[in-house]
Amino acid sequence: MSPGSVELQRLAEEIVADRAALDRWAAVAAGAPATRPAEAEAWYLALAIHHWYNAVEHVFERSCLTVEGSLPRGGDWHKALLRDMALALTDVRPAVISESTAGALGEFLEFRHFFRHAYVATLDWERLGILLGRLGRLHAILSAELDRWVGFLRSAAAAGDRE
Repeated sequence: MSPGSVELQRLAEEIVADRAALDRWAAVAAGAPATRPAEAEAWYLALAIHHWYNAVEHVFERSCLTVEGSLPRGGDWHKALLRDMALALTDVRPAVISESTAGALGEFLEFRHFFRHAYVATLDWERLGILLGRLGRLHAILSAELDRWVGFLRSAAAAGDRE
């Protein structure tokens, strides 16, 4: 087994494990009430969105580091990483996610940034409710795209083993 194929296989299995965390936080978001909850519950739901997006970004970071060898640089590297995951890199990898998924995830990246700096802010339940409503559908789409990515990684690892 070549070292590169071991890294790809490890990445694939780590993503499969990360999917459990994504599923847990998506389930929390899916349990959100239709009407404004108590403040503590609203903050917990905000935490669910935050943690869900963190898990997504962690998958992207590890994918980028393992397959490409580095992360985007600069002050907007989080946005660049998200854009890069929607790019197919000839002879390197297919797009990890679709452009539409990257666009939808951008909204969650912005929320994550807000959440990290929200110690003096109050939650806008209307905005939070919109994100909670979108998370379930986006999670289903992202899950299918991550399944394809894991399939690619496993195939690439197997091909590396045959060389």
